[in-house]
Amino acid sequence: MSDAPDDADRSVTVADREGHAGDPVRELALDCVVAGIEAAHPAGVVDDALALDGDRLTVAGVEDANTAHDDATAAYDLAAYDRVLVVGAGNAAGHFAAAVERLLGGRIAEGAVVTDDPVETERVAVLPGDHPTPSETGVESARRVRALTADAGADDLVIGLLTGGGSALLAAPADGIGLDDLRETTEALLASGATIDEINAVRKHLSAVKGGRLARAAAPADVLGLAISDVTGDDPAVIASGPLSPDPTTYADANAVLDRYGVDTPDAVTARLDRGAAGEVAETPETGDPAFDGVGVRIVASARTALNAAREVAAARGYDPLVLSSRVRGEAREAAKTHAAVAEECRAAGDPVAPPAVLLSA
Repeated sequence: MSDAPDDADRSVTVADREGHAGDPVRELALDCVVAGIEAAHPAGVVDDALALDGDRLTVAGVEDANTAHDDATAAYDLAAYDRVLVVGAGNAAGHFAAAVERLLGGRIAEGAVVTDDPVETERVAVLPGDHPTPSETGVESARRVRALTADAGADDLVIGLLTGGGSALLAAPADGIGLDDLRETTEALLASGATIDEINAVRKHLSAVKGGRLARAAAPADVLGLAISDVTGDDPAVIASGPLSPDPTTYADANAVLDRYGVDTPDAVTARLDRGAAGEVAETPETGDPAFDGVGVRIVASARTALNAAREVAAARGYDPLVLSSRVRGEAREAAKTHAAVAEECRAAGDPVAPPAVLLSA
């Protein structure tokens, strides 16, 4: 359903790689980066996280959306469902859909995902969207995803694929909110210094799909969410603004964020949030809501996945790898200053690790 290249190969090509040839340190750094990217690529993580035996799909480490218990191994008899539908959004959603197609094949009835990086698929429609600023094209694509999800019945299984970039790509504004309203509010929040959690608290309450509303649309179907995390802490409620997860925030919280940072919003946004805070608009579903009775979510890859792969490469080359953190926040240029200081300390005093060493973080 796409004219894009086939996605079976997850190898990463580094532009101008030859320009770094002959410098073993730069070569090692690039090899670590490439290993990390490839380790978290959907083509590999789907095979690692999902097992198919006949029509029995098994997924380990699934977190129940209502209890947050993540030690369960979920099994799905695909032959027992009327339909298996695949939906989703994110920068890697097309690759994700292609990987799931390769595993499940004709067991998938149909699907739709929104991405800005299309790949070739057969059963799942790969729809266009834009990132980081939502577009009218993306809104139409997101509405198609929601419509397919809402069409699911009690005897269907919905597989939701979520990756980084899903917040912008799954842009289906709530009733009364226009795309320009959403853009203006998001841009103001990004410029204000608000955290991603605070931004999401607002965006979830301006959306028809975020903050658990896609799960509500899918009910009473069973839902298996598979997510590649790009957020600190790997909270499913934060990845792509949590379309399949309970939302702990409220309209009042959203208003509090805007007040805290002095963000002015379009009249339509102000009106919706005020109506929601007054109880005139339905809240996003929270933990315990029946919308999540059949919902399970599995984080199939994260920053830790990439770091572990990079660490293995460094160790194999004879270096002592040290993971500083998988939870680095802030601008990369600022984080780099701290990393350089740690590297200088290693070189001067052998602390926290003596050379030859590789410092890793994400």
